[in-house]
Amino acid sequence: MTAQNINFEELVDLHAEEIFSYLWRLLGENKAAEDRLQSTFQKAIQEFQNLDDKADVRIWLYAHATKEGRAYWKERKKLESSGIARKKKSSSFRAAVQKLPYNQFATLLMRKYQNLNYKEIGAAMHFTESAARSSVYRALKRLPKLLKEQD
Repeated sequence: MTAQNINFEELVDLHAEEIFSYLWRLLGENKAAEDRLQSTFQKAIQEFQNLDDKADVRIWLYAHATKEGRAYWKERKKLESSGIARKKKSSSFRAAVQKLPYNQFATLLMRKYQNLNYKEIGAAMHFTESAARSSVYRALKRLPKLLKEQD
């Protein structure tokens, strides 16, 4: 759906659940996903009027959500390194996936759980389609090694 035929309230109604699902998978916590969903839409509403009429608003929201996820992980790493926040125990699979470089982590989630195609992933990540495909491939190739390290 393009920006020319939707208003912001419709945008939220149509995509909030999907973007929340992505953020929940990306962050692993309901509270963090809810907070970042709110931030995603707050920032999106500020830019919505300037959005190109032909832009795919769904992919545009994924781009915003991905930025929010990256900010969350940067903040979390700072807190963990300062001893303020403790690392949560998680499943070995989740822990392995979270050890992937952020771009590989995000593209893998978009492809395998959000069912975005490579063109959409590329647009959301500001990559080319082939770079998105390569990022997912590298994540899948690296994951078995990371899983072995978890054992």
